[in-house]
Amino acid sequence: MNCTFEANGDVHFFQFVVYIPIFIIGLIVNFLALWAFCWKLRKWTETVIYMTNLAVSDIMLLSSLPFKIYSHKEWRKNKIPLCIFTESLYFVNMYVSIFIITCISVDRYIAIRHPFKAMSLRSPKKAAITCATIWITTCLWSILIHYKYSNLTDEKIVCFEQVSFKNDIYVTVPLNIVGFTIPLTIVTFCSVQIVQALRQSGMMNSAEFNTVKTMKIITASAIIFAVCFTPVHFGYFLEWLPTFNKDCISQQHVKLFLQVATCIANMNCCLNGFGYYFASAEVCQVFKMQFKGQGPVVINHVQI
Repeated sequence: MNCTFEANGDVHFFQFVVYIPIFIIGLIVNFLALWAFCWKLRKWTETVIYMTNLAVSDIMLLSSLPFKIYSHKEWRKNKIPLCIFTESLYFVNMYVSIFIITCISVDRYIAIRHPFKAMSLRSPKKAAITCATIWITTCLWSILIHYKYSNLTDEKIVCFEQVSFKNDIYVTVPLNIVGFTIPLTIVTFCSVQIVQALRQSGMMNSAEFNTVKTMKIITASAIIFAVCFTPVHFGYFLEWLPTFNKDCISQQHVKLFLQVATCIANMNCCLNGFGYYFASAEVCQVFKMQFKGQGPVVINHVQI
């Protein structure tokens, strides 16, 4: 069944209204985070390494949003390589973000729940190797997107709106299970365990450690992760179900749902700044010292 998909004007207007502030705010937040991590911190801890990679990933994803805003326009065949690159840039960095957020949750879990094992399980070198593995694996995974255009014969395409893996179980299953369900389970488990550990520790709030604030940050980060990424992966699942592939109208509804769900997923690029960067001890200390006119900051521990 060959169906032509074209989002209506309301959906494109919604995308335009949502993507513009996401693009502007996201770039500001993530560049500020990189400025703090790369130029103001003398010591690169595990947390700083993970957050630096997360900020880079978010910036690269944000750089594809102008193309997504323009994606409802038709791309002629001689522009297909640019379309492939833009789609790959978007999907690679979305999943790099998901995997790195998962690593941050595990790192926090080990540091707080198993502090005596943390010395052997955590190190800046291991964090760097983990991030490099995520980047390489996810980039190789993105090669699957290129196959979609390998035998393309149409003179025109609609970039992003033509992405569909509904007939390929070898892509859909990893995308939803490895790319989202497993990370969501890990993030949820680690967040619950961290909050329980903080409650049971009986630690008093102090100038260096605010238990209540930390629990709120951990909980909010897990909720943001679930709210941002659940709708789009639910849409991928609906697209794969045979029930929604019987006719063009059903497929069109799923496609429109995915357009809106993708907007929600992209909000994560802005929310990461407030859930990870500006809530971390390192970045907070950087801005405090900057306002006081002091130099680079040395951090010997991580609050969250």
